[in-house]
Amino acid sequence: METTLRLVFEGSSNRKVNFSFPLADSTAPAAQVKTLMQIIATNGEIFAVRPMSPLGAEFVSREVKPINIS
Repeated sequence: METTLRLVFEGSSNRKVNFSFPLADSTAPAAQVKTLMQIIATNGEIFAVRPMSPLGAEFVSREVKPINIS
């Protein structure tokens, strides 16, 4: 099972900004995720569309089954 942390921000120009972090630890507490989002928003001037305020976060899990085609 692979878990990705998806963060959603309100961005400049009324656009949503999404960040995905693969291989996330789904046991991370909400406070830790919130702190990460605040850090990204505070230092967001490095992005073309600046993430300004957190809108939401979620852990997305998916099962990957490789297919042997050789």
